[in-house]
Amino acid sequence: MAALTVQNFVSAASGLAVMAALARGFACRSARSIGNFWTYLVRGALYILLPLSFLMALVLVSQGVVQNLKPYRTARLLERVQTVDGGIVSEQVLPMGLAACCYTFGRMVNNTRQGWA
Repeated sequence: MAALTVQNFVSAASGLAVMAALARGFACRSARSIGNFWTYLVRGALYILLPLSFLMALVLVSQGVVQNLKPYRTARLLERVQTVDGGIVSEQVLPMGLAACCYTFGRMVNNTRQGWA
């Protein structure tokens, strides 16, 4: 998870760094250089992406989004619900964990080992 998180930040920060270098190149026609890519990369990650990620994490937590490493849990409903086709639902499956998209991919291709890989 840590390796993927680093790659997510670095890919977005590199896009910001290229944009900053391009903007500086257009703005300063008489400058000898357009700046240091690594400086733009670190500044973009620390001053833009990291605060945004904390802010978005607070928004997601306030809305009740779950992120843990537990398997799916089944919760019993307080009131039974009748479906359109006449069936009665008394339990709900709550998705847990952080690799839901990978698992969903495995389910969609009818091979859950693909999703776990």
